[in-house]
Amino acid sequence: FAVIFAIGTRASQLAADLLQRQSILQRLQAIVATASDAETGQRGYLLTGDEKYLAPYASALSDVRSRISVLEKAATEGFIAPQEVEKIDRLISAKFSELAQTIELKKQHRDQEALAILRGGQGKQLMDEIRDACDQLVAAEEVRINNDLSETIKDGKIRLWLYAGGLVINVLFLGW
Repeated sequence: FAVIFAIGTRASQLAADLLQRQSILQRLQAIVATASDAETGQRGYLLTGDEKYLAPYASALSDVRSRISVLEKAATEGFIAPQEVEKIDRLISAKFSELAQTIELKKQHRDQEALAILRGGQGKQLMDEIRDACDQLVAAEEVRINNDLSETIKDGKIRLWLYAGGLVINVLFLGW
């Protein structure tokens, strides 16, 4: 029973880790989507000059910070390497700085300067780097999730056999 309890405790911890890892996957995917939404808002505003296009950008500003903080918490708990979160944070900050710069130039009616920054390709390069960094972490987390699932299944089978063995021993004892 002590072994069954230990395996059950381990299975419970693996299940909690699985939930945390799935949450990390969702946060990473949401960070890419949020940066993309902000970029879409910026481009809409640069093309039209209509500030209603800045709504996704404004929303993304607050959303991305909360998503990064969740990743930082996961890094302190040992689920992600802190340097990976720092890298994503640095890239996101650079991307939002580039977005803010072009938006501000457009507000000052310096359209050509804003478009020159856009054409320079730094924003696209930053988005590509954000996607790559997040995709690498997603791939690593998927491997860990698969490993945890395998361990959970293995532990379940061991517990099943231990319960079955205990049942057989009890039936034999009662029959004796």
